[in-house]
Amino acid sequence: MAIYDIVKAIYGILKAIYDIVKAIYDIVKAIYDIVKAIYGILKAINGIVEATNYIVKAINSIFRAIYGIVEAISGFENGIVHSIYGIFNTTNEIFKAIYGIVKVIHSILEAIFGNFDAIQCHIMEFMAFLMPYYAIYGIFNAICDIFNTIYGIFNTIYGIVDAIYGIFNTIYGLFNVIQGIFVMPFMPMLWP
Repeated sequence: MAIYDIVKAIYGILKAIYDIVKAIYDIVKAIYDIVKAIYGILKAINGIVEATNYIVKAINSIFRAIYGIVEAISGFENGIVHSIYGIFNTTNEIFKAIYGIVKVIHSILEAIFGNFDAIQCHIMEFMAFLMPYYAIYGIFNAICDIFNTIYGIFNTIYGIVDAIYGIFNTIYGLFNVIQGIFVMPFMPMLWP
C-alpha cells in the first residue's frame, strides 16, 4: 500500500510538472503565434509601403520628365518671344524716328513757304505712304501680344507642374519616412 501511495505521489508530481510544461508550451506557442501575426502584418506593410514607394517614384519620374519638357519649351519659347519683341521694338523706334523727321520737315517747309496746298498735299501723300508701315507695325504688335500670352500660359503650366512635382516629392519623402519608422526596425524579422 505504501509503494502504491509513493507511485501515486510521483505520478501526481510528474503530472503537475507535465501540466506546468504544457502551460509554458501553450504560452510560448501563443507568443509565437502573436509574433508570427505581427511578422505577417509587418511583411504586408513593408510590401504596401515598398509598392507605394515604387509607384510614387514612377509618378515622380513622369512629372520630372514633364517638368523638364515644359521648362525646355518655356525657355525656347521665351527666347523666341524676346527676340521677336526686340525686333518689333527696334522697328517701332525706326518708324517713330521717320515720323519725327517728317514732322520736322513739315514744320520747316511750313515756316519757309507758308501753308501751300501743294506742299501739304505732298506731305499728306508721304504720310499716307507711311500708313501701311504703321498697319504692319500694329499687326506685329498684336502677334507680339499673342506670343506674350502663350509665354504666360506656358509659365502657368510650368508653375502647376512644378507644384505637382513638389507634392509628389513630399509624398515620396513621407513614404520613405514611414518605411524608416515602421519597417526598417523590423527588417531582420522580415528576412525570409
